[in-house]
Amino acid sequence: MKGFTLIEVIISLSIIAILTGISMPVYKIMQQKNDLKMAEFTVVSALRRAQVLAQAAEGDSDWGTHIENSQISIFKGANYANRDVISDEKFPISSRILPSGLADVIFDKLTGLPEQTGQIILSSSDDSKIITINEKGAVEY
Repeated sequence: MKGFTLIEVIISLSIIAILTGISMPVYKIMQQKNDLKMAEFTVVSALRRAQVLAQAAEGDSDWGTHIENSQISIFKGANYANRDVISDEKFPISSRILPSGLADVIFDKLTGLPEQTGQIILSSSDDSKIITINEKGAVEY
């Protein structure tokens, strides 16, 4: 007779369960790092887009970014509260990423210089990324 014995099947399933148990924490860590890297890329891209729109005087207005949990918005106007809502561009970031530091960065029309300078800190459970905006408008990360 050909086939597998019950012992062989149990051993095979045990090996698969052990390998799965070992790989799940590694997968979780890799997913967190990927979420953090994608959030960093999204925030930097939004900052640069807002700056370019301001330098181009698109809509004859200042442009800025607003970061809150799970999204970053590019907005037209001198501040987020009085913005032109129709012109908003919203980009999602992972809800596992917690932003802190500068919430709003507004770039002046034509010059593209930021009205605020400082850092945006993106944090996950075990790592963080710092994005710095200097007085010349350079975005460093």
